[in-house]
Amino acid sequence: MLNGIKLTTFCLSITSAMPALAQAQLAPPQSTVATPVMENEIVVTAEKRSDRAQDVPISLGVISGEQLSKAGITNVTQLGAQLPNVSLTAPFGEAQPAFVVRGVTMSDYAMNQQSPIAIYVDEVYKGVAAVQALQLYDLQRVEVLRGPQGTLYGKNATGGAVSFYTQTPLFDGTHGYISAGYGNYNRKQVEGAIGTQLSDTLAVRFAGRYEKADGWGHEIEPNVRDTGGKNNYSFRGSLRFHPNTDTDIILRGSIGRIRSTGIPEQSRNGPEGVFFTNPPFDRSGLGFYENAKGESSSLRSDTKSASLTIKQRLSEGLSLTSISSYDHGRLFNDEDVDNTPFKLVHIGDLSNVTAYAQDLRLGYDAGPLELLGGAYYNHEKVRFSEQDEFLFQDGTYDPANPGASSCAQDGFTGCRYVNNLTQIKDSTAVYVNANYHVTPKLDLVGGVRYTHDVARLPQYRSYYDFHDGMTGAELHEGLVTITESPIKRKVDNNVSFKLGANYKPNRDTLLYASYSTGYRGSSFNGLAFNSPAQITAANPEKVYAVEVGEKIQLFDRKLTVNSAVFHYLYKNQQTLGSFDQSIIQTLFNAPAAKIWGGEFDITLQPVHALRFNVSGGYLDGTYGKGIIGGAQVEGHRLIGAAKWTLDTGATVIAVDDERHSLSFNAQANYTGRRYFDIFQQEATSQPGFWLVNGNIALEDKKRGVKLSAWGRNLLGKHYVSTMQDIRSFTNQVFTALGEPRTYGVDVKFTF
Repeated sequence: MLNGIKLTTFCLSITSAMPALAQAQLAPPQSTVATPVMENEIVVTAEKRSDRAQDVPISLGVISGEQLSKAGITNVTQLGAQLPNVSLTAPFGEAQPAFVVRGVTMSDYAMNQQSPIAIYVDEVYKGVAAVQALQLYDLQRVEVLRGPQGTLYGKNATGGAVSFYTQTPLFDGTHGYISAGYGNYNRKQVEGAIGTQLSDTLAVRFAGRYEKADGWGHEIEPNVRDTGGKNNYSFRGSLRFHPNTDTDIILRGSIGRIRSTGIPEQSRNGPEGVFFTNPPFDRSGLGFYENAKGESSSLRSDTKSASLTIKQRLSEGLSLTSISSYDHGRLFNDEDVDNTPFKLVHIGDLSNVTAYAQDLRLGYDAGPLELLGGAYYNHEKVRFSEQDEFLFQDGTYDPANPGASSCAQDGFTGCRYVNNLTQIKDSTAVYVNANYHVTPKLDLVGGVRYTHDVARLPQYRSYYDFHDGMTGAELHEGLVTITESPIKRKVDNNVSFKLGANYKPNRDTLLYASYSTGYRGSSFNGLAFNSPAQITAANPEKVYAVEVGEKIQLFDRKLTVNSAVFHYLYKNQQTLGSFDQSIIQTLFNAPAAKIWGGEFDITLQPVHALRFNVSGGYLDGTYGKGIIGGAQVEGHRLIGAAKWTLDTGATVIAVDDERHSLSFNAQANYTGRRYFDIFQQEATSQPGFWLVNGNIALEDKKRGVKLSAWGRNLLGKHYVSTMQDIRSFTNQVFTALGEPRTYGVDVKFTF
């Protein structure tokens, strides 16, 4: 409670200091973190209508498509640390971004799980890893909403929503761009888009991207590929039909492919060396980005999607929106997990996903009342399989001494564990959100959502493969351990709601307060191997959130100050972990957690050519009483959540005339210490670190040519993105590495 009082005092003191700042006569404005200056201010649709970001009573972060391009950000995992109280873990690299927003996240990385942070592309929900492998190109903006979502969004979410909005076809002739770039690690990329008006009512836009790069995780063993290499492409087509001012229809389709040489990683061992190796393997002589895998790894993703958005004005003040979507994704990850030259542990994951959804909503805006009501349906079918090989090699059979299989004897040596399952989830919801203008300055807000979720496990099978101890022949399904799931079906019904008030005393000041609830449906353990008892179902997780915030612009909008404080009660967080530090994981509900926190965004632009920004977040989130794996976790910090985050930067436009422009930008991001499991161990934590990024851009406006140079992690900081403790198994901590220093040059031609 004391921390909450201190935090509230700190954040609100920023607001109380505004009159004094006004007397100091600083200069002009802007909106939230990463939002451009007033003349290019971003319009967002966080509340399903177009508003300035400054007029939206939600803690909202916005990054424009141009800012992504300038920073060299091409995949979702690179968005981490760009916004306060937002970070990322990346268990499968760019194929599965796991956002951490105000301490709410997922630690179950099985490919059948949905995240508590909902991901959308053009308002289409992307639920699981196989459809989340997004390549960022030809975007309008990215919106990050903090806090529970449900009364305005298709899918319920406990922690927030990350929405990507692509460029739409326009009715203004033919236009587009093409860009090409080269960077270290032999990175080559080509991106382009073209849009044209086919008639007065029909327009199209096509966009695509190709990227290829060598790996930056160096493998020292011969004939083993460096990890982190990529050979990716993505393509999108959009057709827009706008027959009159009342009707707007957009049909979109996209395909994407990721071919990667695996996730750069290391497995840190204790002083005794890695178990099961003779002599004990020790990686202490290797560099941070060096590894000694015995086999090459790979990650492959294929996605395709289609959506149809129809917006129809029915009458004055009444409109209808329909969003229909289809997604298919296939994700395969093949890893030499032990990261030694020996065949200790090799894991392969395969996921095939089909999903379709329908969101239908009716909007009413007349007089003092604004209403948005809708119905939502989402169907998702996941076929998932994992196989784990333990010391799986012909050495388990000795021709000189034939006998019983090692696997049959100890259930481990020479075993290949295989499981496969089919999971089907159907989510149906109705929701309504109301905004009532009590006075020209005061609004009252209320929303409610009813959700009916049905999750099924119609098929679940697990078995061991091993070598026959007498002949050496491989026995497929030598021992079947699971033939079906004891849990066939889970049904959840939930009512979530939001209540709030917004006060806008003038055009440049917004004060808001809200109480909201969030919900995430039940989940099944997708990593059961040894017995049906391992097939557990985690109960729904829920968040109860109070938030108070302000958005203020001063000095003719030259200075923007936004801040918010919040308190969460976080119940039944769905968590994956190992109670005995083995590689076998268990899905369970964590003890209830309490979260106090706040964030601020300040942007100062005294003149057009000079802009400064600083934003930060504080988070005090800890678990309550609970025994997990025989250990008391009370007071332990939330998984993956940093107590402090900070982003600061400056942009200088050195030249800006009719013909040329020259600009410089530098950003520095800080992420505090993070713990990657519920046991809060130093061995599975990442200390706080800074990342410094920058870019230089030179543009010839007459010719439509822009040359830019960019760099990320310019100081070459070593850091990790996620960790798993398996010390009692192989005496190792599995560690996925963060990106090293990268830099490059791009040239872009706009027409």
